[in-house]
Amino acid sequence: MRFKNVLCLSSTIVATVIGAGFATGQEIYSFFNRYGKWSFMGLLLVLIVFCSVFRYVLEACCFNRLDGFSALLMHLHMRKAGKWMETGVALFSFCGFCAMASASGTLVSQTLDLPYMYGVLAMLVICGVILSFDIRALAGANCVLAPVICVGLIYYALYGVLFRSVATLSQGHYYVNAAQIFVSALVYASYNLLSAVVVLCAMRRYCDSERTIHMASGISASVLVIVALLLWFVIYIYQNKIALGEIPMLQIASRGGKMHQYIYSGLLFMSVYTTAVSCGFAVLDFLRKHFRVSTGVGIGFLIVLACPVCLLGFSGIVRVLYSVFGYLGLPFLIILIFSQIKLSRKTKRSQKL
Repeated sequence: MRFKNVLCLSSTIVATVIGAGFATGQEIYSFFNRYGKWSFMGLLLVLIVFCSVFRYVLEACCFNRLDGFSALLMHLHMRKAGKWMETGVALFSFCGFCAMASASGTLVSQTLDLPYMYGVLAMLVICGVILSFDIRALAGANCVLAPVICVGLIYYALYGVLFRSVATLSQGHYYVNAAQIFVSALVYASYNLLSAVVVLCAMRRYCDSERTIHMASGISASVLVIVALLLWFVIYIYQNKIALGEIPMLQIASRGGKMHQYIYSGLLFMSVYTTAVSCGFAVLDFLRKHFRVSTGVGIGFLIVLACPVCLLGFSGIVRVLYSVFGYLGLPFLIILIFSQIKLSRKTKRSQKL
């Protein structure tokens, strides 16, 4: 096992999932906080799902020498539904790419008082440069940015808890609907895994041993859920007491002054970048394999098509389109979970023999 490979794998997984929706607190609020004080149980379910799926995908790609999402679908005996699945994942990844670019425009507009499209174009250009390289450029950037993002999010979550200036923990009574929390958690896990799985399928070169895979899966899933729980808690404290707006965590961080607002905006920009590149990679991979376009042409097509879509805005994509793709991705998530269970049983049988 090489520590560098564990770091690259876990950082890439974390950076893929932590995007604008996550870092702003909008996803946590929309899929968990809104269902009351027991909704954090859904995040614990997400931890189990993430860890299982990350581990299975990496093991399947490593031990069966699978290169790419198409090969994984063939391995799962999804030959007939494979093309539809790939198309759906590519469409979702494109929506995610546009959402991240749109979030970048919103950040630049609100923080620096510059035109919205300046931020959008800046993010598109940065992503285009990184996508012109291979997966190693993506992994290298994530190794640096993912730890910074996680530390920053944890700091501001704790900052919001420790230096609060409003009455806390006095939320009204919620009717606990366990089924609603369960479904919301699965939908959240489902749409996050749609783009993450495509990136993981390209990470076989970093899977040098089974121990590396287990450590990377456990570390990445644990980090994601710990950060999510902290964000859940600080949003739970402030909701219904202050106006959280479109970017709840930025509102909370801004209570410490302009400097905190700028720093958190920088963290958001890094979060947006990591997810935008991951989503862009998934779309580019689809275009290269199914339309035989070169990397340069694919990047140009992606950027040109994204510009008009970015005019639709960020918050609507998180609340509506993410949920739609989350429900559509549930069958794929169920297949991955059952495949992991079958693999675990097969491993135990072989160990007994």
